[in-house]
Amino acid sequence: MSREDRRPDSAEDLAREAADWDLRRTVPDEWQDAPEAIPRVGLSKAISIRIPAQMLSILKAFARREGIGYQVLMKRWLDDRIREEREMLSTSEMTTAALKVAEPTSPPYGSAKGERTGQTR
Repeated sequence: MSREDRRPDSAEDLAREAADWDLRRTVPDEWQDAPEAIPRVGLSKAISIRIPAQMLSILKAFARREGIGYQVLMKRWLDDRIREEREMLSTSEMTTAALKVAEPTSPPYGSAKGERTGQTR
């Protein structure tokens, strides 16, 4: 459904829709709950970052093309990368855990005291 299809027909409809949003009675169908989403502005912390001027120009051009601010674009990209890294770490931890299960419980050549286990070298 395009944006035009969802526009209210009259000022009354617009006011009703605005009230529904304010009272949280309206949630778009394509939106999903995301408890792990980026924290809200009140929980955000302002930082300062130095980046090359040319890189900033490129970021601003990308953001304009998407119709958003460049800082929002940067936060989205950071969020995407953090999620990818978490997923890779989680996958890596699962692989490591599976390998640990497959490891033998006793060393093949005896204990730390130098005893042999009966296995040949």
